[in-house]
Amino acid sequence: SRVLDVSGLGETYSITDVSNTSIDDLSCSMRLHYVLKSCLLKLNEKEMLRGVDAQASAIRFKKNSNNSEYSSFGGVMNITDNQDLASLDTILQARFGSVPSPENVAVSSCLEHLGMRHVLQSYLAGLGTMNEGCASYGLSSMDREALRETWFQSSWKSLQWDDSLCFVSNQKQSDLVNQTLTSPLHVSVAEQHGQKSNLKTPIALWPINNSIGFHESLDGALRCLLKHDSDGYKSNLGCARSGLLSKISAQVGGESIVNGMTALATKLQILNELDDVYGVMFQKKSTDKLLQRWNLVVDDNNNSNGIPNLDAIDYELSKKESLDIPFDTQEFVFSVREIALKIISQKHSTNKEFSSLQTCLIFHLWKFSHLARHSGRPEIATSALKRLCGVFDLSLASEHELRPLSKTKARMQIQMEEANILKCREDVTSAIRQAKLIVGYLEQERRKSKAEIGSDLDLEGRKLIDPLLSLAQLKCGSWMTRYKIESAKTILNDYLAPAADMAKRVTKYSNNSIDMQRAAKANFKLAEFVANLYDSVATRVKSQEWKMAGIAAQARQKEYSECQMLYEEAKRKLLQCSGRGKSGKGRKSLTGGKSREELEGELHDIHVHMRTLQKEVEMDTKERSAVEESVKENLHLALESYCAALSLSSTENDVGDLAEHVFRMVSLWFRSCDESQLNNDVNKIMLKVATTVPSYRFVPLTYQLFSRIDQSFSQVAGDQFQRVLRTIIAKIVSEHPYHGIVQLITLSNGNKVGSGVSGRQSSAYLENVGDSKVEAAKELLNAIKNQNRCPRYVRELIDSYEALIDSYITLAMAPTQQFHSGGKLRTKNIPLSAASSGRNAIPSLDRVLGSSKRQRFSCLPCIITKPPLLRPNGDYGEGKDDPIGSERISGFDPTFSLTETGLHRPKIVICTGSRGGRYKQLVKGEDDIRQDAVMQQVFSTVNGLLRRRNRASKIDSSNASAVTRKDLGEHPSLCTRQLKMATYTIVPLSPACGVLEWVNDTLPFGDYLLDKGRSRDSSISVGAHSKYYPGEWGNSLCRMHFRNAPANAKREAFDVICQHFSPAFRFFFLERFSHSPQAWHAARMLYTRSCAVSSIVGHVLGIGDRHSHNILIHQKTGEVVHIDFGIVFEQGKCLATPETVPFRLTRDIVDGMGPAGTEGVFSHAAEATMTVLRHNSNSLLTILSAVVSDPLYKWSVSPVTARERQRGDRDDDDGKIMIANTDVPTAEINTNENENDAASRAISKINEKLLGYEDGTAGERQSIEGQVQLLINSARDPDNLCALYFGWCPWL
Repeated sequence: SRVLDVSGLGETYSITDVSNTSIDDLSCSMRLHYVLKSCLLKLNEKEMLRGVDAQASAIRFKKNSNNSEYSSFGGVMNITDNQDLASLDTILQARFGSVPSPENVAVSSCLEHLGMRHVLQSYLAGLGTMNEGCASYGLSSMDREALRETWFQSSWKSLQWDDSLCFVSNQKQSDLVNQTLTSPLHVSVAEQHGQKSNLKTPIALWPINNSIGFHESLDGALRCLLKHDSDGYKSNLGCARSGLLSKISAQVGGESIVNGMTALATKLQILNELDDVYGVMFQKKSTDKLLQRWNLVVDDNNNSNGIPNLDAIDYELSKKESLDIPFDTQEFVFSVREIALKIISQKHSTNKEFSSLQTCLIFHLWKFSHLARHSGRPEIATSALKRLCGVFDLSLASEHELRPLSKTKARMQIQMEEANILKCREDVTSAIRQAKLIVGYLEQERRKSKAEIGSDLDLEGRKLIDPLLSLAQLKCGSWMTRYKIESAKTILNDYLAPAADMAKRVTKYSNNSIDMQRAAKANFKLAEFVANLYDSVATRVKSQEWKMAGIAAQARQKEYSECQMLYEEAKRKLLQCSGRGKSGKGRKSLTGGKSREELEGELHDIHVHMRTLQKEVEMDTKERSAVEESVKENLHLALESYCAALSLSSTENDVGDLAEHVFRMVSLWFRSCDESQLNNDVNKIMLKVATTVPSYRFVPLTYQLFSRIDQSFSQVAGDQFQRVLRTIIAKIVSEHPYHGIVQLITLSNGNKVGSGVSGRQSSAYLENVGDSKVEAAKELLNAIKNQNRCPRYVRELIDSYEALIDSYITLAMAPTQQFHSGGKLRTKNIPLSAASSGRNAIPSLDRVLGSSKRQRFSCLPCIITKPPLLRPNGDYGEGKDDPIGSERISGFDPTFSLTETGLHRPKIVICTGSRGGRYKQLVKGEDDIRQDAVMQQVFSTVNGLLRRRNRASKIDSSNASAVTRKDLGEHPSLCTRQLKMATYTIVPLSPACGVLEWVNDTLPFGDYLLDKGRSRDSSISVGAHSKYYPGEWGNSLCRMHFRNAPANAKREAFDVICQHFSPAFRFFFLERFSHSPQAWHAARMLYTRSCAVSSIVGHVLGIGDRHSHNILIHQKTGEVVHIDFGIVFEQGKCLATPETVPFRLTRDIVDGMGPAGTEGVFSHAAEATMTVLRHNSNSLLTILSAVVSDPLYKWSVSPVTARERQRGDRDDDDGKIMIANTDVPTAEINTNENENDAASRAISKINEKLLGYEDGTAGERQSIEGQVQLLINSARDPDNLCALYFGWCPWL
């Protein structure tokens, strides 16, 4: 029988193959799609579901093309529960008059999601009325249960709007309860089993088999609480708890248990909290424990001057990762607590606890509004804020002794939150207008107070008004900046600068965490704004247009000077003509035969022209001077603001991850170093930064900072740049030795290159690099060791690290020829001592640190490929204890191995830690791995950016509306915290060698798919392709067929190979994760997302040479790991056979992604990654800009070297690369020429990609979605794949 492969659904069949595809096959695929869709709905995999739907639409189109009967419109639009109401309405209109359908459930979900509860109640009531005669059919039992639960959820949530619960007497409360209980929404547990004729619940929503849902029981419990019915309350809670435990029991072992556990656990939590409410209401227990559990304790920090301090709540929320939990779950918790708190407040309305309970209720509603707004749910935020206003007004009315400014602050805080919600609704104009009104009103209050009492506000008044005024100015300026509503001058002078200045003044008399955080935010925003101004103006000043305008201005200045001379000459002639003592004939000879009238006319013309030129020159001079002066002013203000912000940001009140701000500040500093007119003043500011900003802020930039160390400090007096740089580096090494010592020692080893670097002769390399940096690094190491403030253990660590690194270098540079025995290379169990021989040999790795009985050093280094966690307080155990996150070196295995492949046969060693850990390391020699280290640093930075933006809805992008504002904000499965780039540690030890972390449990992509065997070994490892498709071509035959095909027949050869070589990577997940369907699904999702992140990051950085053995697959997680970054920054396009695809997205790569292929998970993850990269381009470019001053060989070398990497024929001679195998005379290319230009071009290309410009788009800027889809299409285009080098295996 024929086996139908539907792993790719729509992608399995191309539209051109419709004639060869039977209707039965397509119908089978559609049935499989339905089953798969049901599974994905249970798993809550919304992104995968959208991808599968996209594939199914292709199958449906092909089925309709082969079938005379066209499928219904409703079949094309497979609606999930998150689709918009308009699409659902279209389907329901097509089914007019039919019985209730699953789309009705989707409509109710949409209305609930939008917070339209009144409309939802009316809709459900109307739905039941319309279908009273068909209540027993049309809806599945699951759908009826869902609608019934929605009905009762809406019922108990309606109590949120009943503020009279808190403020009415007991008699009125009793009347209210009776009225509520007779409302159409209410039905008690007893009534469900009794008088069904009196039920107000729609007939279509009657229970099935007398089952009682969770929300039905919760509704009954809350209404029993209203009428103080303790027995009914406990009965309903017990019923709800019993139903939940039954659901948990039924789901144990099921695929949906992980995704559904959060909701079930939350419901159990709420039931436990309602048990505590029972104690408060019926057992007279104190409310303190319950309020503390809800984090609503009132103290001096959040209740001052008689009103709630809402700033404290904002600060508390900003420090929590509350957005990791789905908002719908959090909204349920907040709603139940709100109703319970109102009922408790009503009970205590006559005692002293009432005021504090009202304050807690205000806190709770403020948190609710804040959370809803940050989750992208402005409707729910508005609802919570309106309820808060009702409570707030009544609370303020009862506080007669409050200062007027206290009430002003309270009202303005609510007004500010309304402006934030307007901004969340994307009503930017209204939000800015309201923020402006708040700023004006608060400034007027300050002026009014000064006019009334003749002085500024007192201390208490400033504490009330100034923080809120600073916040309003900051918000207003930030929104104006983003939407460019006002001029830069207005934004800077009227909003951002005053906000930062006032925020700093507030910290002088109110030194608490809230005000410190606000001041840091304001100064960061000011610094960012001014830095952008500096970039813009500096770019303008350096532009060709500005230079041409300067030449024109100089020409006008010269013309003006000449005109002045002509004017003086004409004036002299006129005076001579008017002079006495000479005859008229004599006067005419002196004036050139011109009459007085002619001279006066000439003088007037010259004067008019001269005045015009004078105005133009003055305007040019004024404008150019102002612009050039603004460059200096903006740079100084930006650096000063960054300094102030970083000084205010302690570890307790961090404003998120500040790495990007540090990157930007350092980037501005480096850019100003080449401008002498800016250098001195900038370095004075940076010296203040070096002394006031904690050194751990600079640790992520150690590579960039260390690369700029130079000997010029000792040669040129007064070089402030090197003085400041050395101050920062000395602090890093002294306070964070495990993160600075190795890099500094590596720089001092700059002349240890052995026989060469990456194929380049050592003499040519050293001539290119020079000794300046090496000598400067050695001087700095000695200076640090001789500092009095340097801890003793740091000095000892420097000595032990120097000895360890020397041993590593010795092993790396040891030639492998000496390990031949009997004509055969010995690759395993080689003694480490064999690599260190001779009279003055450096001790081998297993002896360099001594033995366990006799150590050479009192402070041992840490595992070099496992650095400890960065500790802001510098707590690293003082060399005696293992620092957190790492181990000290205990020793090394006495033998090492050689890798099976590699140009210089890297060595494999095993390092043992002090706690028994064993760490496999790869020691490489005669290869410059510093470029690989930079790539890993970039990957780590990208991971940090993805972690910080765990909700892509917080990312502002006009081009990413579909993904970042909706999909990623609503679905936890698309949360960017699940996106990351696999990294491993790379530690360069010199320009010619280094140590790499061995990535355990990984397998090269090609090794799994292809047969593997050695010529002298009879055992052969069978690849997945041969295993699952034994009758098809092997990879060797594919290579031969593709290689031998003429250039004009490559596409045809590629198509033939694809017909005889089927993708098989999906079987990897079946083999490695067959023990658990949940593990299989999780591994495939992680694989798809990691492919997306690595593809986008790799494209932006121009990483090439992605053949099947440079991509590893983790056998325990499914994550992809990329290795070997020898071809980067678009050098792959300079190969003999240029690379024509942006990243590897071949058929086998896609095959592992499942039925959706590149749709859904892959594309959405790629768009999220591109969004993060675009919005953090400055951070990435700052990291890469280090190469401009550091002579990395692979940056400065001509692309001819990259070409030789593929060609394999290369001869080196005196730093010149010879192009061989050509019929033309040999060409010589000097590799030392235009090093910085090569780096600048590479960075410029990266910047273009981050701006949305791609090759082949005629210079058109792409949106994020458009750019990602363009890259996917390009990577999968057969015309591009067939143009690749045959060794790349584009069919694999």
